[in-house]
Amino acid sequence: MNPVSHITLSDGKTNRAINKNFSLVSNTDRSAVFTTFSSFYHPWKGHLLPLFERHLERLVSGSREMKILNSSLDEHKEDYIRARLLAACQDYKNKHQLPDPSQCLKARLVISPSGLEIYLTAVESHWFTQTPVSLVTYSETRPNPEVKHVNLEVNLRAADFASKKGADHALLVTDQGLVQECDWANIFWHDSENNLFSSKLNSLPGIIQQLVARSNQLQWAQVHYHELLEGAHTIFISKGTTGLNPVSEINDMSIKFDKSLYQDIVERLMPEFLDTATSLEIKI
Repeated sequence: MNPVSHITLSDGKTNRAINKNFSLVSNTDRSAVFTTFSSFYHPWKGHLLPLFERHLERLVSGSREMKILNSSLDEHKEDYIRARLLAACQDYKNKHQLPDPSQCLKARLVISPSGLEIYLTAVESHWFTQTPVSLVTYSETRPNPEVKHVNLEVNLRAADFASKKGADHALLVTDQGLVQECDWANIFWHDSENNLFSSKLNSLPGIIQQLVARSNQLQWAQVHYHELLEGAHTIFISKGTTGLNPVSEINDMSIKFDKSLYQDIVERLMPEFLDTATSLEIKI
């Protein structure tokens, strides 16, 4: 496996262009898998990569699921990827500057039969900003949804559909209207009794989703999006680059947001979020 490091810069205005470019680059080999996450600035710990080991585990697991193997490196793939990422960060530091506290370092790691690719991008930080997002329903299902692979056509079609409708994200539903996941995120909701739910249906097991499940009494449910609109007390989405964002509306229908419920979930997950972080200040 011959590593190729891609060190790029972005103005951080949109991830859609980044995703399109990434899809065009990676779709030459449909067996590739990837993971994307962002650094988090801590006042006295500096820039951290939260849940990095979780991302690494999922990346390697996905590469095995897709049978992307290299006999000489597969047994030590996690150590290899970790070393390559830190080396890429070192290279980034030498050529540029690490982001200031208002920015984060977005990392995208790709494994394909031809090797490991690393993309580093400086973007504006949106970790746990409580920025509300709007959703619009879109009926389609990703192929092999349990693996984060580079076949992003469904994601891109859904994201473009949402953009044309003036929404931030698409909520993917089945032909029967059952809630699956968002174009780039998992979805959660509270019912009227403050019970917390999420969907596993045709969904990627998200890193933040798994963290929320471990730190809260999360229940899995299959629900029609009409039931979601009528019965949900608070809805939010999770992404490996921003954490949690409340949903303000779905299909132009306003959604209630209970700030205390959101804050409670964030407070529960933050200890593991920080404890599992890999420092970017080490050897850089």
